Amino acid sequence: MEPDTKDKVSQRIVSHNPSGGNNFALVVGFSARALAEAVRETGSRVIAVDAFGDFDTRETAKVPQILSNWGAPNSELSLSPATWTYYSEIVRDQLPVFLAGGLENWPALLDHLHSIPTLRVFGPSVVEMTALRDPSNWESATNGTSVRFPDTVKSPHACDGDENRWLLKRISGAGGLGVTQFTADQFTELALGTYLQRKIPGRSIGVSCIAEGGPDCRVDFVGATESWDVNDWPAPTEFIYRGSFGPIELSKPQQEAVAKVARNLLASQVPAYRGWIQMDFIEEPSGQMWLLEVNPRWTSGMEILRLSDVANMAALHTESQGLNSKPDSDTPPNLEKIPKLYVGKAVVYATRDVTLTPKLLEQLHSLDRSAFKDLPSAESVGTTIALGHPLLTVFAKFEQAFNGEQLARMAILKELEQRRLEVNRLCHQS
Repeated sequence: MEPDTKDKVSQRIVSHNPSGGNNFALVVGFSARALAEAVRETGSRVIAVDAFGDFDTRETAKVPQILSNWGAPNSELSLSPATWTYYSEIVRDQLPVFLAGGLENWPALLDHLHSIPTLRVFGPSVVEMTALRDPSNWESATNGTSVRFPDTVKSPHACDGDENRWLLKRISGAGGLGVTQFTADQFTELALGTYLQRKIPGRSIGVSCIAEGGPDCRVDFVGATESWDVNDWPAPTEFIYRGSFGPIELSKPQQEAVAKVARNLLASQVPAYRGWIQMDFIEEPSGQMWLLEVNPRWTSGMEILRLSDVANMAALHTESQGLNSKPDSDTPPNLEKIPKLYVGKAVVYATRDVTLTPKLLEQLHSLDRSAFKDLPSAESVGTTIALGHPLLTVFAKFEQAFNGEQLARMAILKELEQRRLEVNRLCHQS
């Protein structure tokens, strides 16, 4: 008899040593902190490269590096492989590379990483990334499933009469930064790399799966999280990423449907793909799921799954690459149990220009490190965080011995709000 899918996933929740005895791993992304912590938890020493070099990333990574010209064309790429080559020689093998957010929008860097012989990128090539990020392929992947895909067009003339029901999106957008409400009088034709999509009301959900490429192209559901919306948390724009809460419950038919969507996409575009894959959906009150986006990389919601003890997606991703591992315990966790630990996080955006004085940094660094992360580093003294830009991220947990998702959601939002007010108080006093 075929073992249950959950048992297969449970067997892969393990401690890893991706690079042998010296176990270095490279983490690259626009913001690398959360992934760096997840990779370190697997037993690796982390080399982290991102655009910020915040306090927590510097604390987590053995070697933190800042790539300040994020998104630069290939001719301006300043990321030297010298350090990576050095650590690859220590490891005496290819250095594993984990991809965080932003790589999908910087093909020059992704191609650069794949071109270095001493690196082994645990992720798609530029060609594969482009195929997995194509909205037309997302739509095709929903065929034969109960999941639907919103009406999507590339010309304002193809919209129906109600412009308020359409969103303007960028293919290269991330974290909601490329999404705006469509206004017909501003456009006669769309810019290259943009498209219009019908707005679907409902809650925003992120679903994390693990894929095992091959003839069967198996995809296993791991967990799901909810993103805060405009009614939950303040932010400078309507569609920008605010934070996440979870784990949330999806019905068995929903789990099977979203896994089938991922299977369809991978089988048609990158059959050999192995590892994590994140899909963003809108869930209507009826339970109808609408696919919005696919990301074959680490995503913000995956941190919630790790902190709530559902799974470390970095560990599962490593195992999918065929590397050796050893179980944490003789009894793998049961992923179908009712969650006992809910976790929420939220980005605190500056409500005014905030200059990082030595006093303010000292106060921020004295906060509870488990509840306040992505803190500015000491090297940022004297700089100013502009109005509407992220200051840091706040966290909260809620333990519940019975099914209390909504109760946990309310309690966590309340605690996050208290922490946001504490940060704003410190900033306004500085």
